[in-house]
Amino acid sequence: MFARLSGESRYRRFLHPKTELSDRELDGLARLDHWHHEGLIAWSPWPRTPIGVARYVRTEQFDCAEVAVTVADAWQRRGLGKALLLVLRERAERAGIRRFTSLILWSNKAGLRLAHQLGPCRQIRSADGIVELECFCE
Repeated sequence: MFARLSGESRYRRFLHPKTELSDRELDGLARLDHWHHEGLIAWSPWPRTPIGVARYVRTEQFDCAEVAVTVADAWQRRGLGKALLLVLRERAERAGIRRFTSLILWSNKAGLRLAHQLGPCRQIRSADGIVELECFCE
């Protein structure tokens, strides 16, 4: 999935230039317990390849999780991010999560619009072109 992202998409996801994922990062992304840390993968039709991922990681506050969504460049602007996010929100709600936080570049208008699909959002802080949103499940 990471290889299917352009440099710009990687920058929007990780908030800085990124050319590879470390073994530690890969391990962290793969360690799902489906309660505190959940992840979803969207697959393309044949030949099946990953085209989108969404995940949440519960914060120290039990009812809150950090959320992130990434869609392969060729599949962006087709509603895949929204579909992943809505299924992820449903699973999070079953795990007791009622609000999400997300760090998004101000310039990532699509990402900002997508965050609002979770429910009403408020800005917690912003600095250096990055905004932190808190979104509440409806």
